[in-house]
Amino acid sequence: MLIPELAESIRYRKGPYHPDSGDFSVAGSASINLFTRPPEEFVTLGVGEHSYGRLVGITRVTSATHRAAMPAGASAQKDC
Repeated sequence: MLIPELAESIRYRKGPYHPDSGDFSVAGSASINLFTRPPEEFVTLGVGEHSYGRLVGITRVTSATHRAAMPAGASAQKDC
């Protein structure tokens, strides 16, 4: 599962073959680099069609020995 808000950059390659993408990258490939630390803390709430909802929150956790980004996300959709 990929949380789009954590993607720092995406590199696309077109073409039939790139050795570092593997032998079977026929149409092309994408390389996604994620943030090691988020640029800021945030919470996003989104709603859409058919009772779709999405909540994403990013915060930083700091301890004496470890500092990391802690993503949290949830989505729910009611059956129609």
